[in-house]
Amino acid sequence: MGGKLEVTAAANQTTFATDVFSESATRAMALVADVVRNPAFPETDLARVRNDAARNLSIQRSQPAHIGGEAIGRFDAAAMEATIRRTLGDWNEGLLARRPEVDVDGL
Repeated sequence: MGGKLEVTAAANQTTFATDVFSESATRAMALVADVVRNPAFPETDLARVRNDAARNLSIQRSQPAHIGGEAIGRFDAAAMEATIRRTLGDWNEGLLARRPEVDVDGL
């Protein structure tokens, strides 16, 4: 088939991407579906990843920036949306809606 399949995993998201010629698109999508539905993650690797995550968390919790971030609190999506709506609620009008109309034909 040729091409490539990329899988990127982070703490809060996993991304699957493929890059193939169009004549291989349906086969590539079947491959992506197989990887998504049948992930292979050996139990021995799971233990290693858990230990790494616990170690990283322990290190983070000794750093002043992380401690401060936890003290401030978590991101409040509802409060942020309310602030955006309050402060930028008229944004959809845009700058052009507020400009005086100019008669370009009379110039």
